[in-house]
Amino acid sequence: MEISVKLPNSLYEDVSHLAQTKKKSVAEIIKNAVRKAVAEDLTDFSEQAKIIEQSIKFCSDEEVLELANLQMPEDKRLSRLFEKNRESVLTKKERLELTKAVELSRINDLRKAFGIVEAKKRGLI
Repeated sequence: MEISVKLPNSLYEDVSHLAQTKKKSVAEIIKNAVRKAVAEDLTDFSEQAKIIEQSIKFCSDEEVLELANLQMPEDKRLSRLFEKNRESVLTKKERLELTKAVELSRINDLRKAFGIVEAKKRGLI
């Protein structure tokens, strides 16, 4: 599969310089960076999933139900960051803020899913 990606000029220049230094193509540098990021993300997420899965067994019924019913409040700031991301106008600080918010959302979704599974096992729902 082939896709096109818009990069800010400064990032492209950094990638291009790195490609020249390593005597590789820009495409190869980008593919390797994406591969590495995905692998790290999957590993981190997998480890977090194991920790949540193990720790939920020690929660009270009330805590399990709380997790199963977990709702993230509507966040106008997060919505604005997503909008700016689509427009490719995030600052470095905003990009970091968005990354952290997305990671928190993924973890909360995982906690909720394990809460639902545990609640069903216990016959709470």
